[in-house]
Amino acid sequence: MKRLCIAIALAALPVGAVLAATGVRPAAFDHGNLSRLSTVQMRTMPAVDVPRLQAEDHERADRDLPPRFAQPLRVDLTPLNSGAWEDLDADNVVWRLRVQSRGALSLNFGFSEYAMPQGGRMLVYPAAQTATSDPREVRVFTAADNESHGQLWTPVVEGQEAVIEVVVPRARVGELRLRLAQVGHDYRGFNRMARGQELLTPQGTSGSCNVDVACPEGDAWRPQIRSVAAISTGGSLFCSGSLVNNTAGDRKMYFLTANHCGINSGNAASLVTYWNFQNSTCRIPGTAASGQDGDGTLDQFLTGAFFRASYAASDFTLVELDDAAPAAFNLYWSGWDRRSGDYSGATGIHHPSVAEKRISHGTSATRTTSYGGAQTNPTSPGDGTHIFVRWIPGIGVTEGGSSGSPLYSPEKRVIGQLHGGPSSCSAADNAKADYYGRVSVSWTGGGANASRLSNWLDAGGTGAQFIDGLDSSGGGNAAPVANFSVSTSGLTATFTDSSTDSDGSIVS
Repeated sequence: MKRLCIAIALAALPVGAVLAATGVRPAAFDHGNLSRLSTVQMRTMPAVDVPRLQAEDHERADRDLPPRFAQPLRVDLTPLNSGAWEDLDADNVVWRLRVQSRGALSLNFGFSEYAMPQGGRMLVYPAAQTATSDPREVRVFTAADNESHGQLWTPVVEGQEAVIEVVVPRARVGELRLRLAQVGHDYRGFNRMARGQELLTPQGTSGSCNVDVACPEGDAWRPQIRSVAAISTGGSLFCSGSLVNNTAGDRKMYFLTANHCGINSGNAASLVTYWNFQNSTCRIPGTAASGQDGDGTLDQFLTGAFFRASYAASDFTLVELDDAAPAAFNLYWSGWDRRSGDYSGATGIHHPSVAEKRISHGTSATRTTSYGGAQTNPTSPGDGTHIFVRWIPGIGVTEGGSSGSPLYSPEKRVIGQLHGGPSSCSAADNAKADYYGRVSVSWTGGGANASRLSNWLDAGGTGAQFIDGLDSSGGGNAAPVANFSVSTSGLTATFTDSSTDSDGSIVS
């Protein structure tokens, strides 16, 4: 009985920080007794030296480091030393603080302490938000976002000024733990030119030769497309990655990306994944429209993860996201193939320049090689840690931000994740190629739980060489079925629990 009750409780928990369009509004929109926002305390960040950061970014690219979109700014702000509390109504109080970083295209926030009382909520939204603004710009967090690591990292909020607002029941104010440790100043444009601002060199747009996943080239890959996400780490770095299945088929939130994307045990809690960020239509590759910002949105996101394993030689990192996937995201857990050998072709799905999702197809068979080896010596397999793939000229490549994205075999199973390469729309046709760390090498990795995939993707030790993908259940955990019986013999009663749970959510 206890096991069944726990399962029902878990299935009923709301998922926080996942749907921006929740209908939750800033308190002032519905409570005229609150002070005007213009009178709320504002903390202004120190100036950011954008030219210096841009120069450093060129050096980062040369050193195979993940691309950066924001400058982290350290702060130490809490409701005890900043902002102000006000009475909201007879039962609730509200705390608000404005944060400004001049010239920022967007802001993001890292809370080193986050514990929200039941019945409380935190909103983060642009200071320019009005009652008629797009409600998806309001980021909502609740007690469902309380995690054992005690942190919370927000997705980006457009503009150079944002509001942090907390509403809690008056009787639970003492339970609130909130400490803002970092403000991320976006100097590149995380996904597009900021609304109402012009950039001399737009960032967050990908090359025009790239192919939207909405195009016919993506038709055979619709499920796999739903497993790929754009990510940010530490409020400053961006990459791509994918949700992957495991032999238990239990929809654990295992997420595969690249080691060089910089996620480790110390910062995995800062991971933010953005789902279904893609253009709604097919822009013809090579056209001006294909090289411009699309209409994708960042309102479907998950925050936080736990580090599981990484291995530099094959450039993989595996984390487990600390929130379950809501049914509305309609996600897919990609299958994988850990067998060695080459494949007749390959397909990549990724977020180039952390723009809307794109798809690229290889021209011919893949090749086993070392990182950078196939370009210098096409006949040598090198250390065998990587897969070399060439892209069809003019129809899709990869770019900065695509790192960590999955490479699929013709059987639609993940065989590697992007490390890097000379690929770009402007590269010569023979240089439209990339290197992916091999799942077959990552499987045993460095020989320990924290450096191999096997302990996580095949925890039961089935020895499976490959598995197919798994679709979303369409509604979170399936409801468990209670089945208890009792038999008596004299003064002895025997209870039998035959309760079942089709998707393994019963907790022992």
